[in-house]
Amino acid sequence: MEINGHKFQAFVDTGAQSTIVSLDFAKRANIAKDIDNRFQGVAIGVGQTKIVGRIHAAKIRIDGRATVECSLQVLDHLDMGFLLGIDMLKKHRVAFENVNLQCQIDFFTNTIKFPNENNLVVEFVKDHLIERESRKAQQAISSSGFFSEGPEPSYQEKEKRIKLLMDLGASRVQAESVLKRCNWNPELAAGVFIDSRR
Repeated sequence: MEINGHKFQAFVDTGAQSTIVSLDFAKRANIAKDIDNRFQGVAIGVGQTKIVGRIHAAKIRIDGRATVECSLQVLDHLDMGFLLGIDMLKKHRVAFENVNLQCQIDFFTNTIKFPNENNLVVEFVKDHLIERESRKAQQAISSSGFFSEGPEPSYQEKEKRIKLLMDLGASRVQAESVLKRCNWNPELAAGVFIDSRR
């Protein structure tokens, strides 16, 4: 994959709720300036790290053949640069002959298919070609998901999250509705709200 001319290998994790990048990766790809630091928090999974913020829209080139827009969660520390989560795999879909097509992972052919006008199919990197950092990260991150849902937030915390979405342009009713659908996860809700306006 590629962002702003910065080429990298992405680790696909179908158990991760969000697509995430490290702060170091964001700096190297020259997208750190786009971080919305109102979406700070703590990511809990295998270990714990600080959520620096969120990049609401980054253009990613896949295999030099297609460009998709991606929302990114930025973590202070991540053993790999870029982790493609279930949010983006579900997001990229097209309607074709009244059928909704989404990203598909084919373990038989070892490929991932991104639905677009060219029906983009990308082969996963073979094990012996995976960069050393990515290999270490595979051992460090469980595909059970990096973000935990946790207990339902307090009234004050809910109000804070509603205000975050309202700051992005949502009405109070829209903000509350989207947050409820996303189990009060402000990062997921922000992505859903922004996507709904495109």
